Amino acid sequence: EEGTWTPVFSNMYTSTGSYTKVGNKVTCWIYMVTTETGSSGTAFGGLPFIIYNTTGRRGCGAVGYQNSNVSESMTVLTNGSSSYGFTFRVASTVQELAPNRQAWATFSYETNS
Repeated sequence: EEGTWTPVFSNMYTSTGSYTKVGNKVTCWIYMVTTETGSSGTAFGGLPFIIYNTTGRRGCGAVGYQNSNVSESMTVLTNGSSSYGFTFRVASTVQELAPNRQAWATFSYETNS
């Protein structure tokens, strides 16, 4: 199954997404641009399917982030024990996104939907 979805993230000017689901595996792609105030939160949700949130089955992925003239790499991890969201991280530190910046992410997770 393939489709589109709209990531839910505070203070996003633009956020678009697409996904592919094969069996219980979901792979998502997103593109986001922050507003003039940047992100006030670190978790995003609105995923096309609920995360199957059990030990050893949480999702992860990679982010390309343009911060001024510097490109940064971050990881995307499930939001703790939540079944609906992910956070951006550098090592174990949760990151907020600066104002007027772009981010691209790809991540996968399992669902029981």
